[in-house]
Amino acid sequence: MASFITVTSRVEDRDLGWKAIKARIRSLNGRLVDNGFPEDGKTSGRYSMVQMADVAAKNEFGSGSAPARSFLRSSFDSGIKNTFRAIKKNVELVGRGTISAENAMQNLGKFSVRQIRKRIQFGRFTPLAPATIAKKGHSTPLLETGQMFETVQFKVGRFGR
Repeated sequence: MASFITVTSRVEDRDLGWKAIKARIRSLNGRLVDNGFPEDGKTSGRYSMVQMADVAAKNEFGSGSAPARSFLRSSFDSGIKNTFRAIKKNVELVGRGTISAENAMQNLGKFSVRQIRKRIQFGRFTPLAPATIAKKGHSTPLLETGQMFETVQFKVGRFGR
């Protein structure tokens, strides 16, 4: 006589928050921080934002006889480790639900503006020509009026928009 044993089991998959974490992280998809001198940005100085963007581009890439004095690209390049730390920190905060995706992007925008301003203020740039120093009365590149320093801004947006 054969005997049979019947075993039944039940598996329960309980979500302890993973779906919510994934949803919060996904809320970052497609978002971007654009920094620099947006055309519709605000400026309080004597130059319009379009004029500031022109001055910034001429300094960033050089023009005519003036050499390039990169402060946008170089601020990112020189601070890449700090940038990745800031990104990681904000993604973790979003994943935990401590801050929203929008707040994370705002944090990263403020971080990038601080990095650019540090570069404008303390960066090592090609020295000004003697004639330029005589005209300006100082030898510090990029800080003639301080307006470019003050006008650096960021916008949070989405890719493709």
